[in-house]
Amino acid sequence: MLRGAVEILGTGCHHPPVIGLKTGCSLLAVAAVGAILTGCGSSSTPTQATAKIDSCVVGHWKSTGFSGPLQMNLPPPVTIQLASGGAGVLLVINSDQSVSADYSAVSPASGSGTDGASWALTYSGNWTGRATAANGQGKFTFDRSSTAKQVTTRNGSDTVNTDYAAEDGSVSFSYGCVRGQALNLVVSGIAEAYSPAQ
Repeated sequence: MLRGAVEILGTGCHHPPVIGLKTGCSLLAVAAVGAILTGCGSSSTPTQATAKIDSCVVGHWKSTGFSGPLQMNLPPPVTIQLASGGAGVLLVINSDQSVSADYSAVSPASGSGTDGASWALTYSGNWTGRATAANGQGKFTFDRSSTAKQVTTRNGSDTVNTDYAAEDGSVSFSYGCVRGQALNLVVSGIAEAYSPAQ
């Protein structure tokens, strides 16, 4: 959920994380839906279709990595193909729709850009908020008191600092899950894979 000069996949979102928002997008949330689930057991279709929160997404999750294209709205625009990192986000989604994410132990996400540069996204802090999820589509709404931050660097130099509490408040995502086994979120094209937190 970046803020400022980062736009994700032409969505109008400026891109941590975890996790896209108008002037800041989150990388939270994010591995490919559907196809990835094929290899991790029988996938479940979203349950409680008319409910505010699909019981399949409820749980204590830990990210195993981020991947996907990230469009940076800089002069000139650049696309970064995130290829590694992003493991360690602790994401808790409760049945009462409350959500929390802790970035204190997440590894930086990194990849190469169409500009030939090496890019990295480093996360810290945490955020809290609310979630809705049904029929493979959801939304996270962030509390203004969140302390999560993202720093985006190009070839080791700071490019964009993002303060989640300053975000415009919410990000939509698509999801797939195997109840209690796997959660995959896609936020503004960025995929995050989650497994149960131990």
